[in-house]
Amino acid sequence: MKIFFKILIKTAKLFLIYSGISFIIKIFNKLINFKLYEKELKSIILKNKPDIIYIHEFKALLILRKIYKNNLLLFKDTKFIYDAHEIECFRNPPKNFFIRLIIEHIEIKFIKENKIKIVSVSHGICNYYRNKFKNSKKVFLIKNLP
Repeated sequence: MKIFFKILIKTAKLFLIYSGISFIIKIFNKLINFKLYEKELKSIILKNKPDIIYIHEFKALLILRKIYKNNLLLFKDTKFIYDAHEIECFRNPPKNFFIRLIIEHIEIKFIKENKIKIVSVSHGICNYYRNKFKNSKKVFLIKNLP
């Protein structure tokens, strides 16, 4: 019985080490993809100098925020539209409490700082953002039906 527990403990330790390495590799891959996407998006913006940038999801908002902070003059006359087809911090699968706070903080801070307009297909989502920003002129409903 004692040998069985020793084998079980060694197996559990190996599994934890493997899981930790696997987790680190996943994070590393996400960071590499994030950097590649950031580089590509920045080159597109530099090349085209858009008047309007349509932000379709939270990940794009994160990347754009990073580019924006490092290149303020690039966005001098640019207008931003954020498509809130979901409330990112409450989407499925549910995120833990701290991740939701971080997402909400980044989203609200960047939207307030940059006069971003928000569009959504849902009255509920529009009301959520109107309450967050205390400004109904920032949020627009565009119904997703004929």
